[in-house]
Amino acid sequence: MAGPCGAHSGGNLGGDIQRGLRGLLRVARACVAVALAACAAGAAAQIPELAWSRTLYGSGNVSAFIGSADAAFAKRAMTTDAAGNVYVTGTTFNGVDTDILTIKYSPMGAIVWRATANGPARKDDMAYAVAVDGAGNVAVAGATNAGTHWDAFVLKLDACGQEVWRQTYDGGVVRDDYAYDVAFASNGDVIMTGTVGVVAFGTSSNYLTQRYAAADGAVIWSQQSDGAGQSVDRPAAMVIDGMDNVIVTGFSTSALGYLEILTVKYAADGTALASARSGAAGLNNIAADIATDAAGNVY
Repeated sequence: MAGPCGAHSGGNLGGDIQRGLRGLLRVARACVAVALAACAAGAAAQIPELAWSRTLYGSGNVSAFIGSADAAFAKRAMTTDAAGNVYVTGTTFNGVDTDILTIKYSPMGAIVWRATANGPARKDDMAYAVAVDGAGNVAVAGATNAGTHWDAFVLKLDACGQEVWRQTYDGGVVRDDYAYDVAFASNGDVIMTGTVGVVAFGTSSNYLTQRYAAADGAVIWSQQSDGAGQSVDRPAAMVIDGMDNVIVTGFSTSALGYLEILTVKYAADGTALASARSGAAGLNNIAADIATDAAGNVY
């Protein structure tokens, strides 16, 4: 006769195992259901929803166009600040010509302020880039029509949208000069990069990078960089690293006539630190953006 332990082991173990397996199966099914629900919720959470949309036109409802060569470089720009405000810059038609228009929107899309700027010649003006610092000051880079050519144009606005200062740059050879990108240094100075024409009515241009004093826009330093081909050199983007070094990239004409990526690095005081050329030999290469990490690597 089997003892109680033997009877329990022989008579109920199989049932216990089956009941246990069924319980585990129910738990597993529940876990799978929860996991699928979580995945579905996560997927739903990742679908972007339109919070707001704003359209604003000038009185003439047109956009300026400098030239076909500039079509690859956006003539409007946007940035945001830590509070979620949105800053947009572009052009507006005033009934006679185009002005630079900069708008600040609240996180909910309400217009906080709008500011227009007309160049000294009272002709067409174009914005290419916008930046905002931690205090809400705004810098805009672009170009202003001087009548016979274009001059680089940099504008600083305060946190209320009031103009603090403006700077224009004329290379002095009746050639087009443009400001393509702008950024704030850690102390509030404004740094611009663009192009300067170097041959009267020709096609040659150099990188142009300038630093302006935060208070009054006085030029602190100005640097140019020329490609080996002595032809068209045009920056597309700029970044400032943790040491306030300024790094600019774009394209440059090589000695053999094809375009190569040219990246230059300046110290905070404007001293040229490095220059690198890259890209596939014999083919046209263009850099469109740039970034840097905490270790100082450039991408």
